[in-house]
Amino acid sequence: MQLVLTAGRHELLFVSPRGEVRRTVRILPGHRTLFSEAIFPDSLVVTSREEIAGSAPGR
Repeated sequence: MQLVLTAGRHELLFVSPRGEVRRTVRILPGHRTLFSEAIFPDSLVVTSREEIAGSAPGR
């Protein structure tokens, strides 16, 4: 899953019936930040208070 987020601090919460993973990422203005997290296999739901763009390779 690839997300495009605005600069700033973001709280990421990945939730599935098997558990949840919470992480904080900080994105600097004008920079790309790569973030990788192994999560439980299942469906993924993305919600945000801000506009985001997302894609899932191979989907």
